[in-house]
Amino acid sequence: MASPPHPFSLRQLQYALAVADALSFRRAAEECHVSQPSLSAQIAELEDKLGIRIFERDRRRVLVTVAGRDLLERARRVALEADDLLAAARRAGDPLVGTLRIGVIPTISPYLLPAVAPRLRTRFPRLTMAWVEEKTDVLLERLETGAIEAALLALEADIGDVEYEVIARDPFLLVAPRKHPLGRARGAAGPADLRGAEILLLDEGHCFRNQALEVCGKARAREGEFR
Repeated sequence: MASPPHPFSLRQLQYALAVADALSFRRAAEECHVSQPSLSAQIAELEDKLGIRIFERDRRRVLVTVAGRDLLERARRVALEADDLLAAARRAGDPLVGTLRIGVIPTISPYLLPAVAPRLRTRFPRLTMAWVEEKTDVLLERLETGAIEAALLALEADIGDVEYEVIARDPFLLVAPRKHPLGRARGAAGPADLRGAEILLLDEGHCFRNQALEVCGKARAREGEFR
């Protein structure tokens, strides 16, 4: 049995989200490329159909109500699903059309994206790349929920049963001050050379931190006070 039609439209939800993001009806109307009276009328109709006030507004400011905050969280998910539906339909006709959301860890993005992103835009002009920079745990969660379609990660992370392909391998390099014994040494350093040394690490949650601890732990190196 088919569900009855909804009393509101996706466009009205998008208008409400635009107002919530801008906290301004004027700026939201500009963002949505509609007149402010038209946008205000659509928001008023949405509130009337739902039976709640989403916004409190006066001449100076716009505030989201408590009830409106909950509704907007749901509306954002609906809008995301609608975007996914549209992108899926476009990809069904042409997999290289639409939006592809790709996650990337912070230790990779500054070095990889400046070189790769322009090439992808040139090679796939009808495919929009939406890059999301986050730590590994966040990216894996978003992969699982479908918020992103792919991610560039370090394989040391526990990625579960996610399908993956190795695209590059980076060597582990040691950086030391010139006056440090390791800085004056000739040739490559091994784990044994780190014994007793203090190391500087990234914050908790970065996979590179765990990789460094694993290497240095073999030499019983001490974790430094700095991050």
